[in-house]
Amino acid sequence: MSDIVWSLILFIGGSIFLLSIIIYMFKKQRGHKDFLVSIIILIVFFIVCAYGSVLAVQQAFDNKNRSVASGKCTILILEDIGGRFGSYSLIDVEVNDVSLSTNLENFPTIKEGTYRCKVAYSKHTDKIFDLEILED
Repeated sequence: MSDIVWSLILFIGGSIFLLSIIIYMFKKQRGHKDFLVSIIILIVFFIVCAYGSVLAVQQAFDNKNRSVASGKCTILILEDIGGRFGSYSLIDVEVNDVSLSTNLENFPTIKEGTYRCKVAYSKHTDKIFDLEILED
């Protein structure tokens, strides 16, 4: 099995396990002083497991819905785009009337220009998985 499936199984199993412990502890409320601290710690771990489950499902979904576009592509680098939380740089790739963007940090060796290329991306999120410049 792939790593994504294993992480999905572990995160969902952890979420179910932690939720059952939280329910059990609420039913068997004890008057000791650490009861509230224990519940808060379990809830934090439950939230982490639930968040990991959502990320694993999204990654599995992206892997199942990969598309590949190849042909003439135009690569445009947009540097130092200022935002509310800092600046970042983007690569804008247009191939076969499909426009995709990704962070420049993902593909630091890519140069601006028009090339023949092959792009693997997600249909639904337009996330670029692989960008390969082909030789003429």
